[in-house]
Amino acid sequence: MDGSKSDDKTISERLQKRTAERDAAHKRMEDELAQIAGERDGWKAKREPVYTALSEDARRLYDKVRLKHRVAVTILEGEICQGCRVDLPSTEADHIHESTKLERCSNCGRIFVKLTE
Repeated sequence: MDGSKSDDKTISERLQKRTAERDAAHKRMEDELAQIAGERDGWKAKREPVYTALSEDARRLYDKVRLKHRVAVTILEGEICQGCRVDLPSTEADHIHESTKLERCSNCGRIFVKLTE
């Protein structure tokens, strides 16, 4: 009988330890989710004035691309689209780099933006 009580106590202690570990992991997860939500809200706040400044046609295109891809805009580094990682033909990449118009990736359809220094 003493062995059985000892086993029960050991099992109970292990259960309490595992429960505490689970609760701590759950708390960490909730904290991380709250942090991510805060970052998302910050990015949304930064996105909104840029989005509203776009022409109606540009907003319509952005919304259409965003339905297909979570991220509608990307950059072209050299000849590589950073959205789909496809190496575009040199002539196409040169045209995009030189263009002052809204350009899209011929592979994924994302909209290219040019970063200002």
